[in-house]
Amino acid sequence: MTTQNVDFDTHVYDSLDVWKDYLDPKYRDQAPVWVKDGNRLLMRLDDKLYPTVPGHPGFARLYGDEPEVDHTGNNPAVRLKYMDAHGADIHMIYPTLGLAGFPGAVRDPGLAAALARAYNRYMGEYTLTDRRRLRGTMLLPANHPEQAAEEMRWAYKNAGMRIAALAPTPPNEIPWSDASRDVMWRTAEELGIGVAFHETTSGALSNAIGIHRYQKRWPLVYLCTHVIEVQLAFTDMILGGTLERFPNLKVAASEAHVHWLPSWMSLLDQQFGAGTQIWKDEGGEFALSLKPSEYFRRQCFLAAFLKDTMIAEAVAAAPESIVVCTDYPHPIASVHGGVAGGLGDLAKNPTLNDTIAKHMLVDNPLRFVQ
Repeated sequence: MTTQNVDFDTHVYDSLDVWKDYLDPKYRDQAPVWVKDGNRLLMRLDDKLYPTVPGHPGFARLYGDEPEVDHTGNNPAVRLKYMDAHGADIHMIYPTLGLAGFPGAVRDPGLAAALARAYNRYMGEYTLTDRRRLRGTMLLPANHPEQAAEEMRWAYKNAGMRIAALAPTPPNEIPWSDASRDVMWRTAEELGIGVAFHETTSGALSNAIGIHRYQKRWPLVYLCTHVIEVQLAFTDMILGGTLERFPNLKVAASEAHVHWLPSWMSLLDQQFGAGTQIWKDEGGEFALSLKPSEYFRRQCFLAAFLKDTMIAEAVAAAPESIVVCTDYPHPIASVHGGVAGGLGDLAKNPTLNDTIAKHMLVDNPLRFVQ
C-alpha cells in the first residue's frame, strides 16, 4: 500500500470472554457478567448495570444470541483485508464493551486496574499481527489516577500501545484539569501517549450530561454524550490549564463530529478573560500564555465523519487538527461513516481538495499516532 491513510476511529466487539480469559485470577469472581431485564441484555460490573442511560435498549443487538452487527473484524487478518479494500493503511481501534464502565466507574482501585490490564493484554495480542497498521487504544482506570499512570506505563512497554481511550465525562465530577489528574497527563506526555476521548451512549458514565433528562430520546442523548461532553472535555483541558502545563500532551476526540468547532473556538477566545474582568481574582480563571484556540491548534485533534457537512469550515479553523473516522464496524458507520466507498471518498468532497484530504487522512493523524 502506497498511502498511509488513517481511520481515526474503529472498534472491536470485545466480548466478556476478554475479562474471563485475561483477568488476573484474583479478580475473576468480580468479572463483568450479562444479565437479562425482559428483552434487554445488560452488563453488570461492580454492582452497576450498563448501559446507564435509562430506557436504553441494551446490548442485545450487538451481543445477543443473533447479533445484528458484523463481528468479523475481531479477527485481525480479516480486518487487514477489509482495510486494504477500503483504503485504510492504519486503524485506530477502540473497544465496545470496554468503553462501558471500565475507564472510570469501578470503585476499587485494584479491581479497576486489573480490568484495564485484562483488556490491554487482549488488545496487545490482537495487534501483534501488525502493530504498525493496527493501533489499539489502551483502557485506563481514570478515576484512580496513580493506577492509571502505572497502567499507561505497562501498556506502553508490554503491549506496544501508544493511545489511551477515555470517556469524555470526568469520573466523580472531578475536572480533567484538576491537579489530582496531572500524574496521568505527565505520564502520557513523557511516553508520547496520545489521549483520545471517545463516548458511547451504551457506555456513558452515570454523571454524563443529559442521559437522565432525555431518557429514551436517543437523538438528544447522542448529542449530549458524543458532542457536548467532548466540548466540555476539551474546554476543561484548555481553560483549566492542562495543556499549558503539559505543552507536548496530545488530546483527541472521535465520534464527536466537527460542525461546532469553528464557532466554539471563536467563543472561547472571546469569552476567556471575561470572568476575571468581572470578578477579579474570584473569577476562577487560570493564567494562560496563549489564546484558547491556539492550544487547540497546537495539541488537539478532532475526527470528522466522511459524511459530516462542515468539514471545510473545521479545517479552516484548525488545519492541522482535523482527521477522519468511519466508526467501523458499528451501526452508525453506515449513517455517518461512508464506509462503502472507503476513506478515499474524502477526496471526492467538493468543498475540499487533494492537499486538504491528504492532511486529514495522513499528515494530521500521523502527528497523533506516531
